[in-house]
Amino acid sequence: MMGGGPSGGMTANAILVAGCFWGMRDLISKCPGAISTQVGYIGGDRANARYRNHGARAHTIETTFDSGRTSYRGCSDSFPD
Repeated sequence: MMGGGPSGGMTANAILVAGCFWGMRDLISKCPGAISTQVGYIGGDRANARYRNHGARAHTIETTFDSGRTSYRGCSDSFPD
């Protein structure tokens, strides 16, 4: 996504994979420059994955961030090692 961020920079999207997206969503949303987050699933064997029935799909977090304030690495560094 390209657009103007709050600091006058451009916005960008990052899709990150996590074991559980709810906890990671909270961490990412606190990252300086994070504008929005959305959780979902990627890959796997289910056409319409749901929280209790997602098969082999991975939990993902899509975040939109102000690239004038942070970077993809800045967002991904929000994840614990």
